[in-house]
Amino acid sequence: MKPSFKTTALIAAIGMSIAVGFSVAVRFMCNILDIDLYVHPIRMHGLWRLHDCIWWASAIIFFWGMFRYPDQLPKPCKWGKVVCYAVLASVAVLFVSRSFLIVSYSDPLWLKGIKYALHLMAQCCYLGAMWWCYA
Repeated sequence: MKPSFKTTALIAAIGMSIAVGFSVAVRFMCNILDIDLYVHPIRMHGLWRLHDCIWWASAIIFFWGMFRYPDQLPKPCKWGKVVCYAVLASVAVLFVSRSFLIVSYSDPLWLKGIKYALHLMAQCCYLGAMWWCYA
């Protein structure tokens, strides 16, 4: 493949898919199924570090492609505005949920479910935006 915005967007979208899939699976097992994965905190800490590395590497690759190949970006359209507003709304939701909805193991299941749904929605917005830019 020759270097282009499509190539960098594809690499970033695949990396983000891996990171979001891991995060969704771990949070589902911890919050909904109530399986304690943190019995081995060193292993989970290492896996979350790997998740963070993949997440940030995907974001850096995506933005590097945006600034390296600005002429190949998707043209402004109605769907572009919808994607932009969805990503901004997900950033706001994550900020509010991290500030006010701190979930512990003693919280009821409905509160854990709300926090899980908010994080799932926000991460899927990021992932959808990257795949939309690739398409």
